[in-house]
Amino acid sequence: MNHDLEKVEFKVIPYGGKEWHEALILKENILRKPLGQIFSNEEKKQEEKHINVVGILNQQIIATALLVAEQSKCKMQRVTIAASLQNQGIGKNLLAYCEELISNQSFHLMYCHARDTAVNFYTQNGYQKEGDYFDEDGIPHLKMTKKIS
Repeated sequence: MNHDLEKVEFKVIPYGGKEWHEALILKENILRKPLGQIFSNEEKKQEEKHINVVGILNQQIIATALLVAEQSKCKMQRVTIAASLQNQGIGKNLLAYCEELISNQSFHLMYCHARDTAVNFYTQNGYQKEGDYFDEDGIPHLKMTKKIS
């Protein structure tokens, strides 16, 4: 592992600021543009209601996650790691940060709709497969859950 990666700082950022705009660009570049899509204005506006988490390295946003509170559970979505930094442990650390963040807010379950290409990643990090694959954004996804204490 690159020693610089140990310096990644995870934090919650406010909606609409400079960091949020940088995070949005990263999410679009990784999650949507390869599919020929962009986030709609409505999708962007929805982020105002949620917890925006980023990972920062050398003053650059290199990771994102969006946490959506739903009573006693929390949905994690738009999890993104910069392409050049994937498979180096940043995603695992991002999940751990998000899980600790929600456990301090009385949530008992984290879930996500994992792209088929990310199912093994979530399984390795303690998430359980739930149900069957379904289509979301034109690609197969699987609901995955993890109990948070």
